[in-house]
Amino acid sequence: MATTKRRELFKMVAQRADRHYKLSTVTTAGQGGIEDTALKAEADADDGIVSVWVTMLETGDNAAPEGEITRALSSNAYTASSGVLLVEPDFTASTAEGESYMLTEVSPYQIGYEIDRAVRTLFPSLYLPISDESIVIDNVLANNLFETYSSSAFTNWYKVNGPATTQETAIVFHGSNSAKIAAGGSAGQMISGAGGIADKVNVREMIGRRVVLRCWVWSDTADESRIKLDFGGSIESSDYHPGDSTWRLLKVDTSIPSGATKVQVILEVTANDTGYFDLASLVIAPVQKYTIPTTIALGPHRISMQKYEDEVQTFVRIGTNRQPIEGRLLRVEGMGRLTVPSTMDATLEVDETRAELIATAAAIRLVDPDDRDRKGDLIDEYNNLVQRPGIMMTSMSAQIPDTFHYESDSDGRYIIFDRAR
Repeated sequence: MATTKRRELFKMVAQRADRHYKLSTVTTAGQGGIEDTALKAEADADDGIVSVWVTMLETGDNAAPEGEITRALSSNAYTASSGVLLVEPDFTASTAEGESYMLTEVSPYQIGYEIDRAVRTLFPSLYLPISDESIVIDNVLANNLFETYSSSAFTNWYKVNGPATTQETAIVFHGSNSAKIAAGGSAGQMISGAGGIADKVNVREMIGRRVVLRCWVWSDTADESRIKLDFGGSIESSDYHPGDSTWRLLKVDTSIPSGATKVQVILEVTANDTGYFDLASLVIAPVQKYTIPTTIALGPHRISMQKYEDEVQTFVRIGTNRQPIEGRLLRVEGMGRLTVPSTMDATLEVDETRAELIATAAAIRLVDPDDRDRKGDLIDEYNNLVQRPGIMMTSMSAQIPDTFHYESDSDGRYIIFDRAR
């Protein structure tokens, strides 16, 4: 996906909106201002540059003073012989040779605001296509993709026997992360339900029901990693992973026994060993209602389902002749908003031409209102860009929801499957 950094948008907006825009690089390191011999070409007399805004665009290592905004002094700011421009307040760190900066009469704060505004108001003409695969049909297990992690622990999971649990980003089956469990001198476990609280299942009503636990597991040694279901009086276990350094789907498929007091998931690694766990699910009964991911601002436009249990690459449409299948992933597609970049090095999900559209929209609101010719030129440029083929994005085509519908309330938006299963 093509992207554009925020600093490039700053340059593009300033070039369009500010006749006094200057982009250059520092030639000599120092704190308290800018030393740039190229400034001599801009002003050949002391105090030839005063009160302009100074924005540090790039330092090379994304460290201070990158992104910092200050102003040249209102007097005694500029020394022509050396190209030194003093600022107040000082940058928080010294500037260095080769770092790029920008001088403007237009406030950089206003430039940033108008960039953000343009990104938001151009939606849905410019949008981010979203394909979300975080919902598992009929799953009642929280944080089952292990994407939420804080303070050395996974949200909605707790540890037994003190294993080291980390969010793994290299050995991953689905999504961005997996759960890495490194056991100490005893078998290490991660158990569902923060603080020992079982998943919210009314066990009395579920006695005798089929329950299925699935989890993809990776291990490089046999008989080290497995999954379990704890019913409070009895435990059912899967086979161990064979240790072939591949992702394997492990399952516990059983019925909730009489006398069960809970239904709790255990991910287990034997003593002094390490295993990886991803895409877990716990299915007890059909679930008809699913929260639409908040990343989808318009839609969903299409909903499909994982076709085969043992791979997650092939998806098929859910329609009149195909009902949701428990334990399968849903792929929910729709139109999301572009990510508004917050730092100079952060990126926006558009190519250079669409970035020009955003910059022009922002510049129209920044140009001096008395400069009617310049504003008219910017409006013409904007209209020409809008009419250029491929700039404004075509809305996603919508699937006819013949076996489900959408609902919303104050808490969110939902997919509702209509047929009982």
